[in-house]
Amino acid sequence: MRCRRQCILAALFFGVALTVAGAPHDSRAENNGDCGHPGVNVIYDGPTELEAACSALTDIVVYFQRMGFEIVPKVSLRFADGDAARSFQQVAAHGYFNAPQAQIVVYRTSDVSPWGLVWSAKLAASFLRHELAHMAIWAIVGGSQVRLGREWHEFIAYSIQLDLMDGQLLNELLARYTKTGPVGYLTEINEFTYGMDPEAFAVAAYKTYLAKDGTKFVGQLLRGGDVPPPLSYPFVALPD
Repeated sequence: MRCRRQCILAALFFGVALTVAGAPHDSRAENNGDCGHPGVNVIYDGPTELEAACSALTDIVVYFQRMGFEIVPKVSLRFADGDAARSFQQVAAHGYFNAPQAQIVVYRTSDVSPWGLVWSAKLAASFLRHELAHMAIWAIVGGSQVRLGREWHEFIAYSIQLDLMDGQLLNELLARYTKTGPVGYLTEINEFTYGMDPEAFAVAAYKTYLAKDGTKFVGQLLRGGDVPPPLSYPFVALPD
């Protein structure tokens, strides 16, 4: 029974991987650029997209340099149409980072309103920085002994996204979340608080980041400090 169950699960995961990998490319004319980094391949439609990618990449590299991390970007970054992404049921509404394949996909448009904000070029630019932050985080901890749960990857990426966000846009966002404050204890950053409301989680992460001295705190996290142990589940784990 166990083998059968595990084999079915493995087949399902393999099928999902094939679906994502087999997603068709956009029919637009494609160009390639590297933003001055040999390990980077930006696949873009026009100069505005390339400029957006290079500006975001520079912001992220400089941000991590301020914390003492020299990031050598190695990533393929593709701009994609949202309708193509939706047809293949991508889990993210704005883009995603595939760590094993060193690939970022960002969507040109979105049919959702994150934090209740109207979709705009400035909002899209912030999500581009979010995904590039994931790339940098993975470059630091991917092969190290530092172990960060998904919620801490998201904590850092959201903190950086909001920190680098256009000031007017950030003020508009925060005005919608005046009742959301920093967490009192780091154990409040966990898979449940992230899963229940990622947008509120992002604001709480940013306010916690500010309360804990910003980049200094992120640097400590990435060096293996200050991360609380995983939550202990309040119920008995069943076999299988």
